[in-house]
Amino acid sequence: MIDLGHATNAEVARQGAKARRIEGSADIGRRSLLAFLKAHKDAAETPATVFLEYASKDYVALVCRAGIAAIYRVRNDLQLKRMRRVPEPVAFGAEGFRREHYRGA
Repeated sequence: MIDLGHATNAEVARQGAKARRIEGSADIGRRSLLAFLKAHKDAAETPATVFLEYASKDYVALVCRAGIAAIYRVRNDLQLKRMRRVPEPVAFGAEGFRREHYRGA
């Protein structure tokens, strides 16, 4: 799990602005969620899905209340690749979505 809880809101906004949110395919979101849940059968909650674009590449981030659960890159053939080394703007963009989505919850 990627935890950027220590980052300030200004830093998250500045770094996250480099990756923009896009409309994603429902099929790709479903497949990313299935891949995550298959690998983590004991997941406490179902993560929310956000689609991001950075450097002409598309990413799917799965975020939950505790942090960023997983980030996948959507390859040209629409296959998903789990990211081990996530580009910083993508991670901060997902963290910005997490803070907005779970605000006050």
